[in-house]
Amino acid sequence: KAQRAGKLQRNFQGYTTAGQDALIGLGVSSISQVSGVLWQNSKELPAYYAAISDGQLPTERGFSLNADDKIRAALISQLICHFELDIAAFCQQWLLDNFWHYFAEALERLQPFIEDGLVEVTAGRIKVTDAERLWVRSICACFDAYLTQGQQRYSKVV
Repeated sequence: KAQRAGKLQRNFQGYTTAGQDALIGLGVSSISQVSGVLWQNSKELPAYYAAISDGQLPTERGFSLNADDKIRAALISQLICHFELDIAAFCQQWLLDNFWHYFAEALERLQPFIEDGLVEVTAGRIKVTDAERLWVRSICACFDAYLTQGQQRYSKVV
């Protein structure tokens, strides 16, 4: 229902209908995100308790999203939630002069999916075909700059 209404979104935790600028994780290994900054609490219970006992935040690691991270996250979210991207609207929203140039490497990685009929790319849109929506995570991975650096960081799709 949320997808049909255009309200479905995705963040690092999964699908949601609530847009948020702040998500605060509590407890061991929890992940928080506020205004493009992400951090994770200690994964080890003793280290977590030690930090809390010392009056410190139990943060183990964190990073800030750069402009490219935000652009790619928006594209991936659009495709994974709605299976389609309006290229002109996306470029207008993110102030991109040339979608094809900006995503040239990603579009090259997408080519096998296009050839297999899993995704259609036209001058105005990218669309995951209805019958092949199970492949959307693999299709979106083409646009993930970190996944293309060689290591698989998440669970396999199939």
